[in-house]
Amino acid sequence: MITPITPLFSHEAQTTPFPIGSQIGDKYRVQRVLGHGGMGIVYKAANTDIGRVVAVKVLHAHLSKDEVVRARFEREARSAALVRHPNVVEVLDMGATNDRPYIVMEYVRGVSVAETLESSGAFAPSTASRIAGHVLSGLEALHQVGVVHRDLKPENVMLVAGGGVKLFDLGVAAQLIGGQDLTPSGLTMGTPHYVSPEQLRGDRVRDPRVDVYGVGVLLFEMLAGSRPFVAKNVRDLLSSILNDAPPPMRAFRTDVPFGLESVVRRALVKDADARYPNARAMMEALIPYGASPPDPENGGTDDGIDLRTLNLRERRRTIAHHVAPKLGPLPRLAIASVLRSEESLDGGFSSKHQLSELERGGTQKRSRVVRAGRVLAKLSFDQPYPTPEAFFQEVTHYYARFMSGTAHLVRSGEGFGVLEVTGMDAPNLSASVLFLGFLREAVELCGGRHVEAQLPHAKSLGDPIDRYEVTWSR
Repeated sequence: MITPITPLFSHEAQTTPFPIGSQIGDKYRVQRVLGHGGMGIVYKAANTDIGRVVAVKVLHAHLSKDEVVRARFEREARSAALVRHPNVVEVLDMGATNDRPYIVMEYVRGVSVAETLESSGAFAPSTASRIAGHVLSGLEALHQVGVVHRDLKPENVMLVAGGGVKLFDLGVAAQLIGGQDLTPSGLTMGTPHYVSPEQLRGDRVRDPRVDVYGVGVLLFEMLAGSRPFVAKNVRDLLSSILNDAPPPMRAFRTDVPFGLESVVRRALVKDADARYPNARAMMEALIPYGASPPDPENGGTDDGIDLRTLNLRERRRTIAHHVAPKLGPLPRLAIASVLRSEESLDGGFSSKHQLSELERGGTQKRSRVVRAGRVLAKLSFDQPYPTPEAFFQEVTHYYARFMSGTAHLVRSGEGFGVLEVTGMDAPNLSASVLFLGFLREAVELCGGRHVEAQLPHAKSLGDPIDRYEVTWSR
């Protein structure tokens, strides 16, 4: 069911599996082996405390002694744990057994794209586009937290019941910002047929467009039933990836729309600057051919900020009082800072015109306001605080810098902070949501993980104060 990654130019390790009925760690009882890979073995197991069935990936014994490999393996768990997204496999736990690290993941029933290609051949264009769209949606979530996958291939994409798609195996993932690159010196990571030209050259490995290229290879293979670059030996293969154009889709089939083939070819361009700039741009290009549109921006959640309750309260108040809460304008200094920046608002704004919509107020695309707040936080720190707790001791100063009203730090401690705002002459829901995004990003920049930010009370919705509640782990 699951085939973990195999690093480039390495042989699969021969490691004796844990027998059925044995225990991994203190609570995971082995039920069967799901798959073998270059870094470890994946087991189906049951959590003996609560009975939940999970997948447990255990690092090979001989690799456990290699500090670089061990760090890469543990980083896989931390990279995946940064994201909660329906198209990214969820990491539940990690630990070590007999000095061998393991990662506990959700158990996914399904078949990989690789298995489907082998058994059934190429996919229908609409199906291939839909699958690629889900993969790109998962990648967008990874990129937003600073993680590049770097090893996209059919074995790492699982098709699950009900049409779902799961992306997994982040053992080769790179952090976009900070962190040590744990790729061994002189060795390009990834699987040869799916490695981008820039990875082969040793540059841009932390660029999200590496993953855009990977999706291009994946989509080509799903449509053609063959990889775009094949050769008799590794040297010729790498030369082809670096120098050759992919073959035309018509060499394999004639029912692929020309527009869809153009999407694939743009993703496979050698020059990363000529590709789609990010996962969302490619996902949107695939919508006419079967990919699902991105979630509406005025909908549910924005990576740690649940807007559904806020939106529901707004609708109820509008119905009850026959007037909508004041939405804008946003604070002038805050918007001016975002406009002057060159930060990309992923999935949000790409121009001053679009941001000015928020400044005028009245927009219902509230997650864009959240993203503007997140960019504002990135611009506000020359050097992040050493911990989220240290940041919260100074949080009122940041509120006073950008917002109106008087902020009070009500409570804070390890993993939480509560801020209340009084004295607002003209309460503004958009401004409140902007600062909510600011808090969420600031805490993450200062080292917080699993950050959740809420606005349970808003004066613009009839409450006496604005109240911000933020929780995190480290």
